[in-house]
Amino acid sequence: MASHTSHSAEPSALRNESGPTGMNDQIQVDTQVDQKSVPIEPPTTTQDKLELKSRTPLPKFQLFLVCLIQFAEPLTASVIYPFVNQFVRATGIIQGDDRKTGYYAGVIVSLLFYIHGVHSS
Repeated sequence: MASHTSHSAEPSALRNESGPTGMNDQIQVDTQVDQKSVPIEPPTTTQDKLELKSRTPLPKFQLFLVCLIQFAEPLTASVIYPFVNQFVRATGIIQGDDRKTGYYAGVIVSLLFYIHGVHSS
């Protein structure tokens, strides 16, 4: 037995749908949808307009706070530079040889950023 299924020869069909206002809108439905050929159109039905209005807005204040913190962190990391040389001299690790101050200050600053990089990931 051969079953006969009817396929519409037309690429689109009309169908009635009831919108949120209770009115019947005729919507043209394309049965052969190709993602590359579908044009982006502005919302035409009431449902589409409601969906656009109900989108969650971008949390601008929270994003501003995150950006502020991201800006403040390198600023606070650079505060160490004026004090690190005095710290190296005061600890006594250079044993009175001021030529080693830059080396140990560099080690301390490098370790600061190394530890920060290891713990932030």
